[in-house]
Amino acid sequence: MCGPAMFPAGPRWPGVRVLQMLWALLAVLLASQRLWAIKDFGECTWQVVLNEFKRVGENGASDRFFEQELVDTVGNLFHMLVDSPIDPREKYLGFPYYLKINYSCEEKHSEDLVRMGHLTGLKPMVLVTFQSPVNFYRWKIEQLQIQMEAAPFRSKEPCMAEEVCGMSWYTPMPIKNGSVVMRVDVSSNGLGTFIPNKRFQVNINGFLKRKQDNNIQFTVGDELFDLMPWYFVGISSRPLWHTVDQSPVLILGGIPNEKYVLMTDTSFKDFSLVELSIDSCWVGSFYCPQSGFTATIYDTIATESTLFIRQNQLVYYFTGTYTTLYERNRGSGSWVRVLASECIKKLCPVYFHSNGSEYIMALTTGKHEGFVHFGTIRDGQVSFEMLPRQWSVCEQIGASDDLELLYRIPEFIPEARGLEFLMILGTESYTDTVMAPKGISCNPYNHLIFIWGNFLLQSSNKENFIYLADFPKELSIKYMARSFCGAVAIVTETEEIWYLLEGSYRVYRLFPSKGWKVHISLQLMQQSSLYASNETMLTLFYEDSKLYQLVYLMNNQKGQLVKRLMPVEQLLMYQQHTSHYDLDRKGGYLMLSFTNFCPFSVMRLRSLPGPQRYTRQERYRARPPRVLERSGFHNENSLAIYQGLIYYLLWLHSVYDKGNLMVPVFIGCPPGKRLAFDITYTLEYSRLKNKHYFDCVQVDPEMPCFLFRDIFYPFFLIQDLVTGDSGSFQGSYVLLVVGGGPTLDTLKDYNKDEIYRFNSPLDKTNSLIWTTRTKRTTKDSAFHVMSHESPGIEWLCLENAPCYDNVPQGIFAPEFFFKVLVSNRGVDTSTYCNYQLTFLLHIHGLPLSPKRALFILMVSVSVFVGLVTFYIAFCLLWPLVAKGCTMIRWKINDIIASESYYTYASISGISSMQSLRRSRMGSVFSSRMTEDRAEPKEAVERQLMT
Repeated sequence: MCGPAMFPAGPRWPGVRVLQMLWALLAVLLASQRLWAIKDFGECTWQVVLNEFKRVGENGASDRFFEQELVDTVGNLFHMLVDSPIDPREKYLGFPYYLKINYSCEEKHSEDLVRMGHLTGLKPMVLVTFQSPVNFYRWKIEQLQIQMEAAPFRSKEPCMAEEVCGMSWYTPMPIKNGSVVMRVDVSSNGLGTFIPNKRFQVNINGFLKRKQDNNIQFTVGDELFDLMPWYFVGISSRPLWHTVDQSPVLILGGIPNEKYVLMTDTSFKDFSLVELSIDSCWVGSFYCPQSGFTATIYDTIATESTLFIRQNQLVYYFTGTYTTLYERNRGSGSWVRVLASECIKKLCPVYFHSNGSEYIMALTTGKHEGFVHFGTIRDGQVSFEMLPRQWSVCEQIGASDDLELLYRIPEFIPEARGLEFLMILGTESYTDTVMAPKGISCNPYNHLIFIWGNFLLQSSNKENFIYLADFPKELSIKYMARSFCGAVAIVTETEEIWYLLEGSYRVYRLFPSKGWKVHISLQLMQQSSLYASNETMLTLFYEDSKLYQLVYLMNNQKGQLVKRLMPVEQLLMYQQHTSHYDLDRKGGYLMLSFTNFCPFSVMRLRSLPGPQRYTRQERYRARPPRVLERSGFHNENSLAIYQGLIYYLLWLHSVYDKGNLMVPVFIGCPPGKRLAFDITYTLEYSRLKNKHYFDCVQVDPEMPCFLFRDIFYPFFLIQDLVTGDSGSFQGSYVLLVVGGGPTLDTLKDYNKDEIYRFNSPLDKTNSLIWTTRTKRTTKDSAFHVMSHESPGIEWLCLENAPCYDNVPQGIFAPEFFFKVLVSNRGVDTSTYCNYQLTFLLHIHGLPLSPKRALFILMVSVSVFVGLVTFYIAFCLLWPLVAKGCTMIRWKINDIIASESYYTYASISGISSMQSLRRSRMGSVFSSRMTEDRAEPKEAVERQLMT
């Protein structure tokens, strides 16, 4: 549950120089009520430790939680309960641990308090909450709790009193398959001393083992018991990275020049310093530029079952032994080095699990700069995949659709000009300070994104970013600690601590600040053991929506590592009251008055849906067996019976549970659904993207054509044949050309090898029919995986493709019919349905092959040149031909005239003809000379007429 968050409101008032004593005294007065309340109600606190099954009743016994095998010593006791309502045929087992509960109050003897509480009727109530496992494929997801009433038990230590000297309360510590993280909430039954509720982290530590001498040791290295000051004093703090709510063991490195880490299974209520058993080698090479070697463990990440560390450029992991999660043999025997041939410069956590797995990212440098190794952890098995698969991130930005460009960060920090925040629109003015981004963080619950460095940008929609101007550009953020419930803490490179509330625009400095000075002054006045004048913060983290510090304190040359609460509300309150005031003169003295009597504002949400009446929370209640002793104390046998009853209750829960064993649940694809080609939207979208649309010459309304040179954008529908509904298909699919032909009559189906050659991006035979810029492929990289957001299909028809070099049928460009298969099987996670569709696609405007195009060009050029040559020759020779024809005609006419003359002369007589001929010839000769060479034809005609 996320608790309420408070933050100061109101304008920033100018600082007024007053005496330090005035506002320190004011803070003391304001804190007095809270201090009195703590003295009255908060001085007593619960104490909880683990005891092994055989160590019940021992004073000072505190055991580590690593045993996970059930105890088989309870069943014999149940056979003795002949008159009890139990099933003698069942096998009753016990858990390996008990919870031992006490309480203590300030300046009072603990044993006296516990005895007094028992005599006044006080009984602790213990609520154990089991965290759901990551791998929901193996274990059921459930929200299970069990509430147990603690049983009083006498101490086994010798005592002179008749009744009791020392005592404690005990409950079984139950174990559930699939859960390694448990929260234990201890409360009172309402009788006796008032003790506030308290929560404890009781987690299974799978990195411990028992040696042959019965001592317990770490499997990851050797435990060190001397915390030297130089391990912690003056070092830089570092983030505490782990899978949220799933990591039973937390790990923190950063100790200079030592392969030491801090490990805890109680969220640093207690901890161990461990020297890791790694080889500490330095593998340098020409592609991994390492300036020097250090034993420091830089990055540490904890998951549900596995720990990751980075030393120099080397990455190791260690899987714990968790029999409640998987088989025993899944635990590591030693640290395992991964990504041995890579140069890793940073490990980055993935805070939340998904799809039954946890994840981690390793950023590379050197030869693979720009690639990310994405690690997957499931059931203790670790695997890495390098992403992107073909080109680095730097190469793909702006050139590929596989990567989404989230935001382009401005080059310089904007000029806020006194504003608390500034919307980045691109029109604002900028300072001379260069933006130096260092990280990005996202809250999956509200999708709020922060980009940070020497600036702080915030966005709720991944598009519009707001510059938070309260954070000074002179500082640089080192890391952020997020509660994922609204509150965010910021740690800078200079170890300053800032605070903001997600969705707001104000950023507040908690340390150093006036409020911090007031708070630490009060703590030192109370001689608190959690504060010192010389202290070093190791990390800052959130737990149950509260901000905590892990701090190393130096008091009188003695060091101490403590976990303490960061009182955000108090610091903000002190800071507001020490700055929002005025000094008004009343007569001869100054009176202190406040400018803002309500220094806090509250964020309220409106129009929220009503609360659910029922939840999925399951809670069992159990009470210890009754005992006949008048004082009400239990013995070892009754506590063992209590163990068996709790075990049997949880076993019944696993047998009779929320339907998966008793009621069949049908999942899969509803009947009557099919995939269809959305030709209408495909045409509209293609026309929009290609800026035009050209159909075939012979239009077929049932099968529109698509132009070869245009990008083809296919869209599909999901049709429900039962209800008649239809909607756009939003999933992933594989598209294959499985047949084709130049006409519908010549369609043929391709065999398996041809389908691979015509569609696979791995083809080397120059046979591809189409390609796409989408980089996602099937697992074997054989075919492209597309979706409705894919950049479309580009037709190729390479040299060995069936659509290559088609003979045109007429004067128009060639056409081709493709038989297309679309299937989402094995590539789509948006639906349980496996769809498959086959349809015909008509493509026109296919280009000719270079040879055929050259042949047609040569023939066309030859015909054209021949025609031109003929025309030129005709134009040049026509006058000569016409003249020759005229001459020939003259000759023919002359011959005809001569023949006619001789015929006429034979009829008139030879004598007269001869005289006439001579006279005519003489006259003709003379007239031709005088008429300037008249035409022969006219002369002959005149001769014939005379």
